[in-house]
Amino acid sequence: MDGEALLLVAEFSRDVAVLQWPQQDDERVALDRLGLPRLLVLDPAADSPPFSPSCLEDWVRLPVTAGDLRVRLMTLAQRSKAHVTAPRIDPLGRLWHRGAFTRLSPTEERLAGVLLERFGEVVADDDLLDVGWAEDGATRAALRIRLTRLRRHVRPLGLEIKSRRGAGHVMDDAHVETAVSVR
Repeated sequence: MDGEALLLVAEFSRDVAVLQWPQQDDERVALDRLGLPRLLVLDPAADSPPFSPSCLEDWVRLPVTAGDLRVRLMTLAQRSKAHVTAPRIDPLGRLWHRGAFTRLSPTEERLAGVLLERFGEVVADDDLLDVGWAEDGATRAALRIRLTRLRRHVRPLGLEIKSRRGAGHVMDDAHVETAVSVR
């Protein structure tokens, strides 16, 4: 890459990972798992780029013009802002979203699990009470306390839990405007 192309890579490096392919395929796979955007710079001798159905991955073959590189980087940066990856809970009880995680207590994990299964939809308080506590007698006050704690955990991940008076609660991406449906 020439000097102008290297400046472009530096300019976009905080938004898009630029990887040499096939040399950095392990990093490519890791970034894919995290749902992060990446541009593969193919070695001129590479046979073909890897197949990827992800809208967060693109490639260019060397030599590349600065103009082509700029467009690819800008496109990936824009796609990543519009791309919503579904949050998930791993086997260790960590809630992951956009490459970051937070640890959850067992009760928070059960509550978050139901909210994630119906991500963007209202979940009735009774459904949350049923899954949150194995024993009978959990109160709506206990549910409010646990949801307040869960809100504190998910906020740094860019998630939010909203209350819908008389209907329940919904977990959503705080950075994306969505219409909430009530089941």
